[in-house]
Amino acid sequence: VVANVSVHEAGHAVAYAVLFGLAPLQLTSKVASSYAAGFTFPHEIHETRDAIIAKAKVFLAGGLAEEIVFGAGQATIGRANDREVVSQLILDFIRRYGFDERFQAVYTQDGWYTMDRSVTDLDAEKMIGRLVAETYQLLVGQRPFLVELSRRLQRTGKLDATDVAKCAAEFKVICTVQAEGHLHLPGYAAELGKGK
Repeated sequence: VVANVSVHEAGHAVAYAVLFGLAPLQLTSKVASSYAAGFTFPHEIHETRDAIIAKAKVFLAGGLAEEIVFGAGQATIGRANDREVVSQLILDFIRRYGFDERFQAVYTQDGWYTMDRSVTDLDAEKMIGRLVAETYQLLVGQRPFLVELSRRLQRTGKLDATDVAKCAAEFKVICTVQAEGHLHLPGYAAELGKGK
């Protein structure tokens, strides 16, 4: 079980390092003898269109890592909560924030303003399917990093941000160690400064 959880959590961490350039503050595969779990978003991610997509990929990466390392038949139901979060992120992406060009109204209104939410479901399914494929390829491209991080996590049961960053660097993935609550922002100020 610890080996399985280690791969799952390492999948999240690899995607997080690659997509956000940040090392998770801690990665855990052994919390107590009867319980195993352990990846959270420790940094504050500024909610942008790109950040929502990247967060969805990070959540998808745990279950997909299990498929890549152990085979699809050995993947577990540990992905259930991750998939619920991804579904909410993508439905908000489409229905609430208007990031899908075909759906510009807010489909989360209730009462007199309720809209037909079913029309966005196929769009959400297609989008999540595309993100699964992209995340799978990301992890396949980082398989040596994924496997080594999983091995280290299985061996120790817990890794801190420095451990993750050191392992990442061995595979030419640069991720920084930032304090809890660090605000990860796009380069807005630099963009405004262009063309002076």
